[in-house]
Amino acid sequence: MPVVLRIKGYRFWFYEADLTEPPHVHVGKEDKEAKYWLHPIACAKAYRFREHELNEIKKNTNRTL
Repeated sequence: MPVVLRIKGYRFWFYEADLTEPPHVHVGKEDKEAKYWLHPIACAKAYRFREHELNEIKKNTNRTL
């Protein structure tokens, strides 16, 4: 799983084997993890992130695309 970006402690990566799903990235920080669809940017699922962190991830994802 190649990490493609690091912003404010968040790691962004993808799995090459995720070809059956729409384009997305995985995001992690400490013991938290989320998956974001890229078109449109939306949280598909999240584990242990708080709402304000998910909003920050969405904002950072939108800036980098």
